[in-house]
Amino acid sequence: MRLAGQEKMGYYPTPISQVALVASWLGVEPGKPVRLLDPCVGEGEALAALARALVQQGARVETWGVELSPGRAEKAAACLDRVLPTAWEQAHVADGAVSLAWSNPPYDNEGLGDSRRQEWTFLKTSTPALMPGGVLVYIVPEYVLRRHRDILRHLAGWYRDIRVFQFTPEEYEAFSQVALVGVKREAYHHPKDAEVAALADIASPVLAPPDGAPAYIVPEAPKISTNAFYYTPTTAADYARAVAWEGISVPDLVRGEAREQDFRPVMPLKKGHLAMLLSAGLAGQ
Repeated sequence: MRLAGQEKMGYYPTPISQVALVASWLGVEPGKPVRLLDPCVGEGEALAALARALVQQGARVETWGVELSPGRAEKAAACLDRVLPTAWEQAHVADGAVSLAWSNPPYDNEGLGDSRRQEWTFLKTSTPALMPGGVLVYIVPEYVLRRHRDILRHLAGWYRDIRVFQFTPEEYEAFSQVALVGVKREAYHHPKDAEVAALADIASPVLAPPDGAPAYIVPEAPKISTNAFYYTPTTAADYARAVAWEGISVPDLVRGEAREQDFRPVMPLKKGHLAMLLSAGLAGQ
């Protein structure tokens, strides 16, 4: 990543004005629950704004985010339902768990000498989390979308009913961003070269509200297990941050003061963990 991008940790937040315009293309079934995911959520403002727009249409909205920066993760946690303070590659999201994926990834190569784009990595690794029929909102610089065949082939293979919109002129000038909206297919479709080329040349009108009803319906979220969204700490410092993030202190556990209150484990418990808790008298009371 370039030095400017490193300084911002790849953080290029979506302007709220553009979120509102994208939201105008999205509809819901009133009273139905929907689940939104942002794998690079920043301070959470964009996903929170989208959630508010869908709530106004009558949806019951659950918001999930993943954010590497501790400071931004803390801010996001204040306005979203669940935030994992970690890198996206350390997060686990159950396949097909979310109704809509909002992806505004870092704009750069993976690393020095690496030609792979982070936009491609985030797209590829977040697609499994989206349910069939779910809506993708993918925000990237237009030149990235037009030039990178891996991104285009993935989009053509996994998504249908694709539209691409340029940000409004005052916002497009900064990073030449476009918002691609599409619906996930039931299964991967092997696109022909002509389909990939057509997607590279797809028109990109300026983002504006649709004429008539929203073109995309965000589907009802599926029922999920309790361990559908978590992350795996990899170092002692990661574990300490994870425990603190969940509001559990080690001294409290040692003194037994956490015994009388419910808490969510940082990671899903295995049989060995359950056995230790039972033998210690910390579970099954």
